[in-house]
Amino acid sequence: MLNAELERGSETGLLVSSLRREVIPSSEGSSKVTDQLNLRWRRKISPLQTVIVRARAFRDKSLDPALSDRSYIDIVPRYRWKLNREWSIDAAYEYRWQKFKNSGDTAVNNTLYLGVAYYQENVY
Repeated sequence: MLNAELERGSETGLLVSSLRREVIPSSEGSSKVTDQLNLRWRRKISPLQTVIVRARAFRDKSLDPALSDRSYIDIVPRYRWKLNREWSIDAAYEYRWQKFKNSGDTAVNNTLYLGVAYYQENVY
């Protein structure tokens, strides 16, 4: 397993990038090599509003030549509005592109999220 991470922050923002390679079991019963690049950017636009963007590029390569390799890209911009210390409203959009190498098939997914979140203060 290889994992490298870089983080840069300021009072109003944070950028985190990571690169990861690992060999893990697949759902088909063999092993696969997984390469992953992650980027996460967070920016406070006011004391109550935050914008978060996550981007991920992912590649699975099966160690069994009979099984399909796949690649995908996932991008999620998110807007968070804190109502108070414990409650917030989150809205996000997710775009995912996926390609299967052996078949040449591709798939695209678009999803909208809207949620209410409760964050409990640390009681310890």
